[in-house]
Amino acid sequence: MSKLDVAGAQTVARFQAHLRSAGRSASTVRTYGTLAGEFVAFTETRGGWAAATPP
Repeated sequence: MSKLDVAGAQTVARFQAHLRSAGRSASTVRTYGTLAGEFVAFTETRGGWAAATPP
């Protein structure tokens, strides 16, 4: 079961697509995707990205 909501999963997928298009290795795409997913999941528990950024 994923910790991400649909919007969070789409955000991470777009980030991974960007990494692939930039020619990053499969290992980098996988690792960065995992870390980004954990960060997005964390921000979702704290009110989302808008709440995590300064005004």
